[in-house]
Amino acid sequence: MPPLYADIYQNCHFPTGSWFKKREDSIVAVAGRNFRLLRVFYGSYSKERNAWKVLFDGVEVHNGDLNGDEMVVLRFRYQLPPIDRNTSKPIERSDFMHTGTLRREFDREIRCMQACHGSGHMPEYIAHEEHAQRLAEDPYPDGGLVLALVMTKLHGQHLGFYDPWPKPLFLTPDDMRSIRQQCVDALEYARQRGMAHNIGPDKIIFDPETKTVSLYPMDQFWFEEDQRSTIGLDSPITEESPHFFQFKSRLQDEWPDNDVEIPLPEDS
Repeated sequence: MPPLYADIYQNCHFPTGSWFKKREDSIVAVAGRNFRLLRVFYGSYSKERNAWKVLFDGVEVHNGDLNGDEMVVLRFRYQLPPIDRNTSKPIERSDFMHTGTLRREFDREIRCMQACHGSGHMPEYIAHEEHAQRLAEDPYPDGGLVLALVMTKLHGQHLGFYDPWPKPLFLTPDDMRSIRQQCVDALEYARQRGMAHNIGPDKIIFDPETKTVSLYPMDQFWFEEDQRSTIGLDSPITEESPHFFQFKSRLQDEWPDNDVEIPLPEDS
């Protein structure tokens, strides 16, 4: 029996006690490569896409043995059954309006990740796969998609000011200036590859040990052919460029000029 709708929509608590936690220590295949799921650390439901996103720490397995100790992240997007929002009961219909949107967003993110290979500020693409949900315990085994993406693990903490964390991260003015400059470098690297963006502080990951910045998720990057705004692609991105002004202003709104402890979420 597939899990009850109530279990999917209401009882998937992360990072412990979730339905997906039962899949820890299992081995999954993505594009012909095997990975062991070590720990589920994030999950969220998108009402707009009617899909559940879940992220695992993992490691590649080769001939039954762990292939080195380099940690990877496996992200799965599970398409969920169409339901009536008022009754929470499934809707019987053959067409599913979110399928095309999920696929387009998935393909775009993969293309952006591949284009930014070697940037040092984005996750490195490893593998991806799309297939039908085929396990009896999957949320939508009668026709739902699973979109699987494997990437390198980013270390650090999201600058998620909207979600205070009990472990504050101490940022000096030098840290703040370095974060802004690294963001400029990352966005300019993407611009040179024909990519525009609309990212904010919640997409920034800062590693306090190495002082490096990464940008994730990459759902707010796109190419010119994606028919979204491409303002700013014609000129290099600097801290003084109009294209960077709004982004920099959002950072400055959060950071005073003196030293400050800012509560941040833990490792993402």
